[in-house]
Amino acid sequence: MAPLFGEWCKRMGKEFGAEVDDWITINEPLVLMVGTYLGGAHPPGPPLDVERMFKAAKKLIKAHVAGYRGLHE
Repeated sequence: MAPLFGEWCKRMGKEFGAEVDDWITINEPLVLMVGTYLGGAHPPGPPLDVERMFKAAKKLIKAHVAGYRGLHE
């Protein structure tokens, strides 16, 4: 999934780069991780699953890196 996100960011950078000064690849990733896997407030849950939280966080980091690279191409 990260490569697809990177490609999307690359397209958005080309389309809107002249109009945008600051980009955010993933908004508040820690809120998403804690709310999903520790608090159960967001899908997919289940709550209190630290192992899944770290697996998901790793994927979010990879997506951020791909998005960053895509925007800078």
